Amino acid sequence: MSDHKSKHPLFLIIAYLAIAGGLSVLLMSLYLLTSTIEKQRWPVTDITPAQSGLFYQVGEKRYVIQKADLRRNHAINKVYYNPDRPEQYLTALPSYWWHLYLCMAGLIVLYAGLHLLRERERNVQSLGFE
Repeated sequence: MSDHKSKHPLFLIIAYLAIAGGLSVLLMSLYLLTSTIEKQRWPVTDITPAQSGLFYQVGEKRYVIQKADLRRNHAINKVYYNPDRPEQYLTALPSYWWHLYLCMAGLIVLYAGLHLLRERERNVQSLGFE
């Protein structure tokens, strides 16, 4: 027979919060990562100047580039556009490294919560707050 001690409710709450937080960060960052990797495949087109401003052309249709996007990257001459919805464009491809870092952080927090949930020989007195 095992003499299984019940855990302090504080440890259970912290473990469940860590598991929930780790899962939510992991799922959110995986969604952002797949979205960013999808944008890496967008085709590129040249920017054409006109009297009314700048535009890019996809097929026979012209799309105007917003001035707010040009202030951030003032030396651009190409844009990346969504092939399904050509009115969506990017002046620079996004980096996926931050999403990978978030995935790893979510995994670490999830593992810490699972470890705390399975830990057996820890009690509140061992923390030294008293």
